[in-house]
Amino acid sequence: MSKSRDSEDERGTAGRLCASEAGFRALADYLPDAYLLHDSDGTVLDVNRRACEVHGYTREELIGMKPDDFDARDSSPSRQDIGSWFAAGKVTRLETRRRRKDGSVFPAEVCIFPFRESGRLLNVALVSDLGERKRAEGMLHRLNRQLSAFSGCAQVMMRATDEQGLLDDVCRIICDTAGYRMAWVGYAEHDEAKSVRPAAQYGIEKGYLHNIGISWADTELGRGPTGTAIRTGITQVNQNFLTNPLTAPWREEAIK
Repeated sequence: MSKSRDSEDERGTAGRLCASEAGFRALADYLPDAYLLHDSDGTVLDVNRRACEVHGYTREELIGMKPDDFDARDSSPSRQDIGSWFAAGKVTRLETRRRRKDGSVFPAEVCIFPFRESGRLLNVALVSDLGERKRAEGMLHRLNRQLSAFSGCAQVMMRATDEQGLLDDVCRIICDTAGYRMAWVGYAEHDEAKSVRPAAQYGIEKGYLHNIGISWADTELGRGPTGTAIRTGITQVNQNFLTNPLTAPWREEAIK
């Protein structure tokens, strides 16, 4: 009876451990950073989903790899230092460069947290893609500037006493607050050429608006972003003025 009870206890303990590991792995998959569990030699024992996304490997491929498989040749500190930190069992934070499966390199912050399990030294490494973080921070910064610009424009609209002053203020706020190089407002004229008359502008303009001859007619000079927006009533977004074929008629003046 004693042996049977011991066997049942062992199975119960094993079951609880498996459930605990499964629960921890599920939790780790929700971490925003790449999670890699290493032994004292730096061998990867387990990873989360984010680690696979960041490094470009499957979980099966990552398990068994070592720091040398990730760190770019020009990384600093040296690979020997990283290996010694795993063996030392000390909390460590470093900035380095990691290599993905496809050979591309990205800047990374690595935080190493040691702990002991059943007398064995293990290390959890949390890896953040600094390039991705900086892009996200830059996007958030731009969004905040744009929201501030919208707020500023709404305020001047409520205080405006004349149309020209309102247009001038809106262009100024878009440049000064949102960070654009130049902003302008044009009126769609109902003349024979269906021309677009610049009514207000702010920023680096240097005579550009008066030399481009924008139209909103269904012609070459009217099929750019401005003419199309007026003619269709649909907002137009141009991501690259220098490569968009529809902006070719004004490219030379824009480069100037």
